[in-house]
Amino acid sequence: MREAGIVVRREPVTRRELARIVSRANPRVASRAPASRLEPRRFSDAALIEIAEGPSLIACECLRHMTEMVAQLASFEQ
Repeated sequence: MREAGIVVRREPVTRRELARIVSRANPRVASRAPASRLEPRRFSDAALIEIAEGPSLIACECLRHMTEMVAQLASFEQ
């Protein structure tokens, strides 16, 4: 894989190492704002639960699936 130009790591990497790997692979990423300057979450965990469990005007599970995806994204970001 290394011969093909793919970055290979055996063990977990530090944030600094991951940032170096990503910025080397895509220089535009290095110029973006650091994580501490990202916008705060729009929906708290409690709000997502309320939305998912609340009544819906349509007979569909879409709202529940959307709130699950937003919650998963928030967990990933943390």
